[in-house]
Formats: sequence, structure tokens, C-alpha cells
Amino acid sequence: MQSIDIKATDGFLIKACWYSPTTPNERVVVISAATGVRQEFYGPFASHLADLGYTVYTYDYRGIGKSSPKKLKGFDATMRDWASKDFKGITEYIHAQHPSFSKFMIGHSVGGIFMGLSDAYQAYDGFITVAAQHGYWKHFDFHYKPLVLSLFHVILPTFNKLYGYFPSHYVNLGEPLPYGVAKDWRILITHPNSIMELAAMSENHYADISQPFLSISIDDDLMAPKKAVDRFAESIIRNASVKRVHVNPKDHDTKSIGHINFFRKKFSDSLWKIPIEWLESFPK
Repeated sequence: MQSIDIKATDGFLIKACWYSPTTPNERVVVISAATGVRQEFYGPFASHLADLGYTVYTYDYRGIGKSSPKKLKGFDATMRDWASKDFKGITEYIHAQHPSFSKFMIGHSVGGIFMGLSDAYQAYDGFITVAAQHGYWKHFDFHYKPLVLSLFHVILPTFNKLYGYFPSHYVNLGEPLPYGVAKDWRILITHPNSIMELAAMSENHYADISQPFLSISIDDDLMAPKKAVDRFAESIIRNASVKRVHVNPKDHDTKSIGHINFFRKKFSDSLWKIPIEWLESFPK
């Protein structure tokens, strides 16, 4: 693994990691993280793919992990920037470095829903998403709704205004988030149009996405229930060639997977086979 800097489309330096295989299979994978999750979390999965011949890139969005400034207060960043500047910049970089390679994106949660906010989607031969959902709160399970409503209607806007950023680690939701990112996250959850509302504020290419698409949901994922993942797959990326896979933890000899744990190394011989087998199904 090699740490590298990649320029976003506006020149901002994104901290990324390049996993170079010993014997490249001429396929490159970009891993886009969930909200508030550092790229290091995906390291074991990226290394596993590299062992299989894939060239893999992980990266931290601006304001997250190694791409974060010393002080988040006053730092200008939105989720729309993550899509139209950071992800697009990463895409342009890998296209320049590996012009003849097949290209795939693996997106986790929000990292799997923003590919339509720029024209970067055109560079990819296929997409894999894990827990990528239509985030509107009414799609959540009944017993989880009060917590979601209190978080996004009270806690997030209050903390965001008080601190000038959202200290999400205070409520066990990962890395602190820039003010604008937190505002966009709130829109995803509280607005009936969710990601399409952000698209209306930036670019909307979702109807143009027609590539093969593997959409994975987890049965005990409170943040991306099956209903919400189905809604994203059926209505947002409706013109893509979507394969839906719903995972029950019991089928993989584990009690729980939740929203985050799909990418943990302990699932290398079980859950990880799902995206890998899908990738391997593409003609070489």
C-alpha cells in the first residue's frame, strides 16, 4: 500500500491509498466510504482485492481523516463536494493512470448513492453498493424513527450551529463532519426526496446510469433497512441493470452485521465473496 495525494477537480488535495497487486488483472476498484468513516477502515478489504489482482484506491473525503484540516470550524465542504469534486477527481486520476483497465466503484452507504451527482459515473463499468439507501426517515424501522428524528431535527442542527461543525463522534457516528456536510446529511434524512434534493442543488445524472449494479443490503442494518435500499435501487438508479442481494446474518454464521461491519476482515471468507464473485463475473 502506498499513500498518495490526488487533486480534486478544484485543486484540493485528497489523501488516498493505492493498493497495487503483484500481478494486475487490469481491473481497478475505487472504494468510496460511508459518512464519517476513514479510509483505513476499508484497508483489509482493499488488500484482499489487491491479492486477487485488483488495483484498488481508497480515499478520505475533504474534511475527513487525513483530508481534514487542523480545525473543522469554518472549513467549507459539502457532501455535494464529496461527489462532484473529490470522487470526480479520483475518477479522473485513475482514468489517467489506468486508461485501459476496467473500472468499478464500491460505495458504502452515502459513498454508494452520490455517483449520480457528477458525470464521473461514465468512467465506470459497474457499481457495487453496500447499504446505499434512499435516506428519508420514513423508510426506517418504526422503533428506530424516534432516534433518527431527534438526531437530525434536534441534535445535529444544534451541535452544528454551536460548534461550527458536527462533532458526530459525541454520538458515536464516526469522524466529526464539516458544517456543510452535516447540513447535506440532514437533507438526505429529513427531505422526502433525499439524494434527489441534493441533485437538484447540483447535478443530476441518475437517470443516465445504465451500467450493471450490485446493490447489497443487510437484514439487521438499522440505518439502511431493506425498504430504503429497495427504494434507492428501484426509483433513483431505475435505468441501471440492478442485481439486489439481501443478506441475513444467520446465513453467514454471525449474529449481527449492522451498517458498518460488512467490510471487517472476519467476513473475508463469507460476505466478501458476494462482491468478488460479482466482479469476477465480468468478461476478462
